[in-house]
Amino acid sequence: MGLPGSGKTTLVSKLVPLINAKWLDADEVRKTADDWDFSEEGRKRQAKRR
Repeated sequence: MGLPGSGKTTLVSKLVPLINAKWLDADEVRKTADDWDFSEEGRKRQAKRR
């Protein structure tokens, strides 16, 4: 979570292989769910997705 261009993707691309983590891109999750609702309720739904 952070401002556009703040380095989130750059940071995660370096961390994922170091800690053997899974990278979940929120836009890809929203695309799969076809849910682009950024209201408070929409963000709550997004947070509950896996």
